[in-house]
Amino acid sequence: MPEMPLPSQLSATALAAAALVGGAALAGGAAPAAADPVPASTVQLTIQGENLLEASVTTLNCEPSGGTHPAADTACDALITADGDFAALPVEPRACTLQYDPVTVHASGTWHGEPIHFQQDYPNRCAAASESGGVFDF
Repeated sequence: MPEMPLPSQLSATALAAAALVGGAALAGGAAPAAADPVPASTVQLTIQGENLLEASVTTLNCEPSGGTHPAADTACDALITADGDFAALPVEPRACTLQYDPVTVHASGTWHGEPIHFQQDYPNRCAAASESGGVFDF
């Protein structure tokens, strides 16, 4: 039959265990929560068709990629390749119809702290997406 601990031994063991558990809880609770990194660049993108009441708007954050853009990684890669110059975005080849349904795209925000303002007309949404390396593919 195992020996029963003496009351003085039991209380010392219980106190030591409580101190370990309490210390671990305090250490875990005292550490500040990791904040989301602040993106180096944030741009609001808009695609506007002929019907002025229907516009698509999204936010693109880069470095790290994020925002509401559905393909933020692809869009940021294209902007990084162009060093934030929307006029120099790489073309992403894709098969687009020749349907004329014009859109105007807008970009407004900052790229590495520098202001960005860009506007361009395209014959349709597919052309806008293709000719912007996917930046205007939303």
